[in-house]
Amino acid sequence: MDNQKRPVPVGPPDLSELSALFDDSSQGHDELKIDVKRLLWGVWQRRGLVVLGTLLSLGVSIAAALVFLEPTWSGQTTLIKKEQQDEFRVGTHGLPFKIQQYAFETLLDTLLLPGTLEQVIKKTGVRILSHKFSRLIDLKVTTESKTFTISVVWNDPRIAAELTNNLAEVFMMRNRALRRREIEGHLVSYRQHLDTAGSRSTRSADALVAFEAANDISDIKTQLIVLLEKRQEVEVDVHQIQGELFAANEETDRLGAHIKQEPKMIVQSSYYVNPMKKNLVSLEWQLAQARGRYTDDNPKVADLLQRIEELKTIIKDGKDAQSPSKTYAFNPVRQNLLVRRYEVGADSYRLAAQLEQLETVQAALGARITRLAQTRQVHDELSYKRDSAMGLQRDLQQRVDSLNVLLRGQLGDFELIERASTPKERRASGRKLLVALSSMIGFSLSLMGVLATEFLYSRIRTLKDLELIFDFGLLCEFDAEMGVQISLDDPTTIPAMRFRRFANDLQIALEQAGLERIAFVSIEGDAGASTAATNTAISMYLKGENTTLVDADLSEKVNPIKVQSSNCVELAQLQDILGVDTQLGSHRLNRLYLITAGDPALRTSESVLAIGGAAMTGLRQQIESVSDWTIYNLPPVLAEEPAFEALKQIGAAVVVVRSDQSCTREVSQTINRMQRHGIQIIAGIITDVPHALTIEGSLSPVRTIMDDCRRLFSCLRHPARIRLFQPQA
Repeated sequence: MDNQKRPVPVGPPDLSELSALFDDSSQGHDELKIDVKRLLWGVWQRRGLVVLGTLLSLGVSIAAALVFLEPTWSGQTTLIKKEQQDEFRVGTHGLPFKIQQYAFETLLDTLLLPGTLEQVIKKTGVRILSHKFSRLIDLKVTTESKTFTISVVWNDPRIAAELTNNLAEVFMMRNRALRRREIEGHLVSYRQHLDTAGSRSTRSADALVAFEAANDISDIKTQLIVLLEKRQEVEVDVHQIQGELFAANEETDRLGAHIKQEPKMIVQSSYYVNPMKKNLVSLEWQLAQARGRYTDDNPKVADLLQRIEELKTIIKDGKDAQSPSKTYAFNPVRQNLLVRRYEVGADSYRLAAQLEQLETVQAALGARITRLAQTRQVHDELSYKRDSAMGLQRDLQQRVDSLNVLLRGQLGDFELIERASTPKERRASGRKLLVALSSMIGFSLSLMGVLATEFLYSRIRTLKDLELIFDFGLLCEFDAEMGVQISLDDPTTIPAMRFRRFANDLQIALEQAGLERIAFVSIEGDAGASTAATNTAISMYLKGENTTLVDADLSEKVNPIKVQSSNCVELAQLQDILGVDTQLGSHRLNRLYLITAGDPALRTSESVLAIGGAAMTGLRQQIESVSDWTIYNLPPVLAEEPAFEALKQIGAAVVVVRSDQSCTREVSQTINRMQRHGIQIIAGIITDVPHALTIEGSLSPVRTIMDDCRRLFSCLRHPARIRLFQPQA
């Protein structure tokens, strides 16, 4: 083909990308991804570890159950809390005695006191520490009632029942002792107070008798009542006389005011020539008489005033200037008022004298009542002290009698309902549960360990693992049966069909990319790149394409590619061509051309260096002119840097990795480096994939388990043949 169809070589990167050329770290695909099928297959391959871990945990749990979990029996007794009487009293006086009430839980706490446990241990005759014995005791309290159950666990049924009964007896005995000490303490205190109250009562009674004798008191209450009644009568008389005296004084003042208003002399008669003035004098006389009896608001006085005013108006209009001839006499109204004032004044003097006498009597009664009240106050205080002391003495005596009765009665808050009998059935020791839990834990830990190991496994196993590293345009997988060279004489085998399909897809990818050459490279050695390149070249030839296969792997101790067929033409040995400038010519025949790598015995450590040199660059143009498609087989690019330089000159690559051998990190770093150097990654191939992990394959756990069981039964006679850790392909 002419040179116009060849792609333009990729130029060197710019300065901004120089730093990325030396960065071999993985870029992109940092997400945590994993193939579930590959994970399950890896776990299944390590199932021996899970079985071994489960068996180890099972053995340890069985040994621990036999050593530490002994068969035990539980003795059980039932008690009930008695309802105490809240009030207890002997007699009818004083406050009743109340027994101290404790919470139900507080009383139960005394069951596990060290003193109680020590008494039970000593009484039973066993050897155990009190704090360890407390762990063997179990209390079951019924919420709806006051009953509770005491259980003691022991490795002997008879001792378990005896410990339970002794614990209940000691518990009730200590409870009764607690109540007895409480009552006895109150009894001593009440007796001391009773003696003190008796002495105080005697002294109070003697003081009251002496006071009554000194003040000559027989019945102070009756005397005080009589004096109060007399003082009340005198107070009524005083208030009455004070009212009459006040009225008399008011009457005297009013009469004095009227006397001052009345004239001493009045006109007895007047004579007028003019009858009008005579009538006026007569009306004025009548008015003076009327005013002595009535006020100005009286209708008679008002009528006289009107008539006088009319006569004055008539006389004034008639201009009558005549004066009358008058006769004078003493005013009789004033004389009567003076007599009345004298009589009222005499009554006032009499009432004042009576009031003074009554006030003197009232003051004397008040003084007597005050003295008697003071005496009564002292008498009442002495009587109250005597009564209080006597009442306290009676109350304390009744308290003492009540406590004496309580001491002679049944003490204690609890009563035994049912004693513990010798148990006939042992308790569940938990051996089975321990073994089951330990086995489950061992199985879970082993499974988690295997899952973690497989999850962190850094090797590529499946096609999906390769997909997660890079977005290849073309991917292909080949299992172990496909890792053989295709024969040109038998193109109908399954490997031939698989590689023919891959060759078709690769040809389309190369045509779309405008490429006529491709290099098959591996990250590390022994990945199957040589076989993949040979089979691809043979497949291209079988479908009628003129193809050249260049074996450029000059690594030491690597066998060259051989194609045993008459249709394969070996043009020259690559090592000779690199050393001699020879023209290959243009063949253009429908043949498979093979450029061999030469004899491995003639290679040196410097042979690989020539692949990336100028000789290979000049020779590549002659090689690619022989046929339409050129396939290169290069050494591993991770170990041989000249192989990477030759790959840069070719410009396109098919990455070949081996399942369960190629490292994910190394493959990812190498692919990223290829991208930074402008190398087109056309396809990816994974070889030697277990058939169960291929797309067509499937996991068969049931069949594998049956195979394992057959192997296990067959190996029971020969234990040396057991291989628990040998994975199956």
